[in-house]
Amino acid sequence: MGISNTFRSSTKNEKDVKRLLKALQKERNPEVRQKIAEALGNLRDRRAVELLIAALKDDNRHVRVVSIIALGNIQDRKAVNPLIEALKDEYAYCREGAVISLGKIKDEKAVEPLIQLLKDRDSYVREKAVWALKETATSAVYPLIDALKNEDKRIRAGVARVLGIIRDERAVTPLIEALKDDHEDVREAAAQALGNMRSEKAVEPLIWALEDETSYVRKMAVVSLGEIKNTRVLEPLVLALKDDSEEVREAAARAVGETRDVRALDPLVLAFKDENSTVRKMAARALGNIEDKRVVELLIQALKDKDSSIREGSAQALGNIKDERVVEPLIQALKDETSNVRKMAAISLGKIKDTRGMEPLIHALENEWIQQDAAIIIQEGEYDKLMEPLIHALENEWIQQDMARALAQIKDEYETELLVQTLRDRERNIQKIAAQALRNLRKFDTMGYPRTLFLGQIQDVEYENRKVRRIADETLAKMRVTSP
Repeated sequence: MGISNTFRSSTKNEKDVKRLLKALQKERNPEVRQKIAEALGNLRDRRAVELLIAALKDDNRHVRVVSIIALGNIQDRKAVNPLIEALKDEYAYCREGAVISLGKIKDEKAVEPLIQLLKDRDSYVREKAVWALKETATSAVYPLIDALKNEDKRIRAGVARVLGIIRDERAVTPLIEALKDDHEDVREAAAQALGNMRSEKAVEPLIWALEDETSYVRKMAVVSLGEIKNTRVLEPLVLALKDDSEEVREAAARAVGETRDVRALDPLVLAFKDENSTVRKMAARALGNIEDKRVVELLIQALKDKDSSIREGSAQALGNIKDERVVEPLIQALKDETSNVRKMAAISLGKIKDTRGMEPLIHALENEWIQQDAAIIIQEGEYDKLMEPLIHALENEWIQQDMARALAQIKDEYETELLVQTLRDRERNIQKIAAQALRNLRKFDTMGYPRTLFLGQIQDVEYENRKVRRIADETLAKMRVTSP
C-alpha cells in the first residue's frame, strides 16, 4: 500500500503507522505533512504524539493546525503543555484548535490558560474557550469563581457566562456579588448566569438588579426572574412593564405572561396600549397565556389594528383562549394582507378545532404562505365531509407535500390510493413525502385494500431515487409483500 492509500485508512495497521511516522519526519512538502498529521490523528496511535508535538512548531500554519487537532483526537496528556503553548500561536485557527483539543483532554492544568482566552481578540476562540471550560467543569469551578475578580472586564464577563452554563451551586453567591460589578457587561452576564441556574437565592438580588442604571442589565434581570418562576417575581415584573426602556417592557410582558397568573391581567391590558408595537404584541401573547375570557373582545378588536405585529400576536392569543366567539374573527384573519397574520390565524383555528374553521382552512391551502400549517391543522380535524376538497387540493402542485402529510393522518381507504398515485409524481421530494405518508399508515393488514395496486405503482418510482425506493420497500414490508 502506498503512502497516499495510507492517508485514507481509518483502521490501525502496524505497517501503516510506521510508514506514516517515518514520512512525517522526512517529508518536505507541507501539504503532504498536513495529510500525514491528519491520518495519524485519525488512527489515534500514541506513538505519533511526540512527532505531532514537534509539528506544532512547523513553519506552515496549516500543518500546525492539523497537528493540534490530531493531538486532540489522540487525547494523550503528554500533549497538554505543548497545546497550552499553542494557545499563544499568532494564527487564530491554531489557537482555536488548541482550545478544542484541550477541551477534549480535560486536564486541569489547562483551566487557567483557557480562562485567559476569554479575552482573545478572535470571537471564535473566545466561544471555544467557553465550551472547553464547560468540558473541564469538575476542576474549573473554583478557578472560574476566583476569576470573577480578574482585572480584565472581558474575562470577568466570560467567566460569569461559563459559570451559568456549568450551573454549579457553589457559584451562586459569587455571581450575586458580580451583580455589583463596575462594568455593565459583567453585571449582565451575571444576571443571565443566575437565571440559567434558577436558584431561589438569586430572586432578591435580581429584583434589586431591576434598578440597574443600564437597560440591558435590567432586561436580563427580567428574563432571569422569568426563568426562576418564583411566586415573589410577579410584582416586580409587573412594575417592569412601566420601565423607561421598551426592551425591558417587552421582556417583562413576556415574563409576566409565562407566569400565567390571573393577577397580571389588568397590568397586561395596560401594556397592550403601550406606545411600542413590539411591547403590545408581547402583551397580546401574554394575555393569551393567561387564558382569561374577559380579554376576548379586546383581542378580537386588535385583529383590526393597523400594525400587523399586533394582529399576529392577537391571533396567537385567541388560539390559546379557545372561546367560540373567536372563530369567525379568526376565519376573517385568514384573509389578512400579511402572511404572518394569516399563518397565526390558521394555527389558532387548528387549536380551537371548531368545525366552522375546517372549510376556510381547506381554502387557505391555496395560499402557499400558510399551506403547511393549514394542512397539519386539518390532520386533527373532522374529515368525513371534507374528503372531496382535500382530494381536490392534492391536485395543486404547490401543496402536494403538505396534503400528503395531512392525508397520511386521515387514514382513509380512499386517500391511500391517492398517496400511491402521488408516488408517480415527477418531483423527487413529493415522491418521498408520499412514500413516508404511506409508511405511517397502520391499517394495511386489516382494511382489505388490494395490495397489487401498491406493487404496480411503486414500480413506477424511478430507481435512482434511492431514498424513495427504500421508504417504499419499508411500506411493502409492512404489508408482507416483496418489492418488485
